[in-house]
Amino acid sequence: MSERTEDLFSDNPGFEGRFPKFQKLFLPLTLLLLKKKPSYGYELVENFSLLGIPFPPDTSLLYKTLRGMEEDGLVKSEWDTEGSGPAKRIYHLTPDGEDVLKGSTIMMKKVRDVIDNCLKLYEELDEKDNRA
Repeated sequence: MSERTEDLFSDNPGFEGRFPKFQKLFLPLTLLLLKKKPSYGYELVENFSLLGIPFPPDTSLLYKTLRGMEEDGLVKSEWDTEGSGPAKRIYHLTPDGEDVLKGSTIMMKKVRDVIDNCLKLYEELDEKDNRA
């Protein structure tokens, strides 16, 4: 792999900026994390690593996504004022959010199948090239 290609697809912090379409995954990934556990913004940022995301999401993008999801009825929030420290806005998944998450996972499975087929074809062609 060339150095340029390796740099383009590395896990360095610039990756997110080069691939803005990744932002479209924020919604289903955020819903998934909230299905696992109601949470607040900074905890969600930390939990993205549980999904194998090689870089932390931009907090401003996450909060913008959460606000939009709340306006659309996918999540609801409430202030947690218990415990030490400042109050935290805890986000919970709603039934509509569950529906969107389910639909998103169906689409992700279809995309995964296409990617699997592309990788299989690439490997077959690469193996053929290496034999020649």
